[in-house]
Amino acid sequence: RAANSAEPDPVPRWAIWLNMLWFSSLVLSLSSASVGILVKQWLNEFQSGLSGDSERVAKLRQYRFNNLKYCHIGAIVNAIPVLLQAALSLFFAGLLVLLWNLNRAVAAVTSLFVLAIAMFIIGTTIAPLVTPTCAYLSPQSLFLYTAWPYAVCAIYKPLCATRAWLCSLLGEVKGQLSVCDATSILIRA
Repeated sequence: RAANSAEPDPVPRWAIWLNMLWFSSLVLSLSSASVGILVKQWLNEFQSGLSGDSERVAKLRQYRFNNLKYCHIGAIVNAIPVLLQAALSLFFAGLLVLLWNLNRAVAAVTSLFVLAIAMFIIGTTIAPLVTPTCAYLSPQSLFLYTAWPYAVCAIYKPLCATRAWLCSLLGEVKGQLSVCDATSILIRA
């Protein structure tokens, strides 16, 4: 290549991945901070003018509380730590991309620490699903708990359809309850 060439050197693929991961992490972490500030402002507004114990104050408080529930403020508050954990995951992924391309020894040690924290987060997220008395309940755990029946049905539905088709071909006795049928009953309940 000529020294006076105007064409820049090609950017390594790992550098593109690093920038995508780190900028996505930055956007998520700043978004969680911004959402947190908005929620704080909403809750401050909720409390303004609510001093005293008159019937008017009680009605105003109930009106505002109903609006908070209607607008799903609780779900927005629960999304903030999820955004931060997603940002942390993306940051760690970008860090590992960078380190594995710079120095394998440093990358290996750092990977062990990232793996340890990832195992802890995943374990404490899944633990309440396995042990109902577990104290590690979080918005992530609640999401997994509500999404689990849908995931099971989505995975087993093609299998159930294939099984029904095979049963009709083989002439198997009808009326048996499949896993997907049982899951759909649980979803409707």
